[in-house]
Amino acid sequence: MNISKKTILLLFLITTFVLVLTGCELPGFGPPPCSAEFLITSINDANSNGPGTDIIDLDPGCVYELGSVDNTVDGNNGTPTITSSIIINGNDATVRRSTGAQKAAIRLFHVSQGGELTLNNLRLMDGMGMEPTDVTDPIRNAGGAVFNYGTLTVNSCFFDINRAKLKGGAIYNAGVMTVNNSTFLNNDVNIGNEPGESGGAIYNTGTATLTGSTLNTNIASQSGAGIANSGSMTVTNSTLTGNATTLAGIASGAAVMNSGAITISYTTITQNYSTTAGAVFSAPDTIEIHNSIIADNFGGDCSYPGTSAILGMNITSEGSCPGMVTVDPLLGPLADNGGGTLTHAIPADSPARDAAMG
Repeated sequence: MNISKKTILLLFLITTFVLVLTGCELPGFGPPPCSAEFLITSINDANSNGPGTDIIDLDPGCVYELGSVDNTVDGNNGTPTITSSIIINGNDATVRRSTGAQKAAIRLFHVSQGGELTLNNLRLMDGMGMEPTDVTDPIRNAGGAVFNYGTLTVNSCFFDINRAKLKGGAIYNAGVMTVNNSTFLNNDVNIGNEPGESGGAIYNTGTATLTGSTLNTNIASQSGAGIANSGSMTVTNSTLTGNATTLAGIASGAAVMNSGAITISYTTITQNYSTTAGAVFSAPDTIEIHNSIIADNFGGDCSYPGTSAILGMNITSEGSCPGMVTVDPLLGPLADNGGGTLTHAIPADSPARDAAMG
């Protein structure tokens, strides 16, 4: 049987068209890449997929702008609440509140009980945890970038200029949270400059672990400009610097305020600005400090009970930290010293150099 060249060409075109339909998404079908619609649709799809973990890969360098409220679970959220297990690989992308919605209060992510969210290599910017119709609600006015009731893991992320009215400018954690090698810069709970505004970067009332991270230039009106902890928290190999509280005469802690149980080890806390009660403040003696530097803080280094567990070699610069050695650690400026976040280098002539014990 002879087949004409026209017939062969027609069969080729039909086959190619079928392959295109089955292998690729045609323009006009589905949300465009690098858009809020793509992120929202991807989360909805993942939530509906049932058991297992879904992975969402964002386009490198893209900016996903959230301009409207998707839902109002525990506040105004710009993306669907996480109810399943989801990994978001940011690839240096940014998720932020839309520049055209600056007057709208929009939190970036919400994780419900039973939900699991992992954020990798993502910038979270300009989220706002605030309920304008009732600024006294402690839940709906918490967590500018992320509100977590489930399981939250953060790896190599950057939290920048996120705000909340009452608690957790960047993150409010009431579940289980692990943060690794991340930076928290210019986040705040200072909208009204009023009592009750605590946890400029992080407010933890659950279980939290912070490792290899830097909290810099965060602000809280009342207490814990870097960290406010009323749960159980471990801080290791991290830097808290340049954080500030603004109201005098009440519990402070420019870097850390603890009313729960917290362990701080191999961590540098310096150049924070406290209005009352030092850079590290704990009302109970459920604070442990191991092999850390708490020095050169404006308004004092520490305020915690003398019965607190101060273990290993710890250094303070002005004698307000019971159980520590008082000496100038000669810290270098905040800089890129390797490791993924900015740190204060310990020079060779520093008494803190190689001083850690245990």
